[in-house]
Amino acid sequence: MLFDAGEAVLLTEHGVETGNGRERGNLILTNKRIVLETTRESRRMVFVKDKHDIILINIPLSSVLVADRKKDIIFKGHEFRINADGTQYSFRVKEPQLWINQIASAKSGNLTYNQTGTQQQPGVVMQNITPNQQSIPENTEVKNEIIKVRCRQCQALVDENAKFCPSCGSLMG
Repeated sequence: MLFDAGEAVLLTEHGVETGNGRERGNLILTNKRIVLETTRESRRMVFVKDKHDIILINIPLSSVLVADRKKDIIFKGHEFRINADGTQYSFRVKEPQLWINQIASAKSGNLTYNQTGTQQQPGVVMQNITPNQQSIPENTEVKNEIIKVRCRQCQALVDENAKFCPSCGSLMG
């Protein structure tokens, strides 16, 4: 797998199946995306000369909305799912809670790395890595909606909280 500039591997697991059991490969979590890749040999179930990697699933972390455990009776919680932009993916891994925690901390940007991609001590931020963070507006102003109603006498538009119609002077009620 080719990495982007500043991309570091957080977690990998080999032999991961998707929830439907159709695809099997290596699941890789980086600080920018989640990738499921497989070799061409294992995908076609025949032996071929070139064993280049094929990326089956490539999910940017910025599009991941929910990462949680799938409650399944058969697999007893060894499956976790990702909801990304309306599409749901599920993977069978050994430790699903570890994957969920790593995805959450990678999305929030709490992990820091050095040049080789190994994790550093918390609080030391390198200049070349900027994890994806969704910007949340700081000042949220409360806007009061003004609802207009019609006067029964003259049919003029009047604020809902007004006691008298400004046009004809009749009592609003």
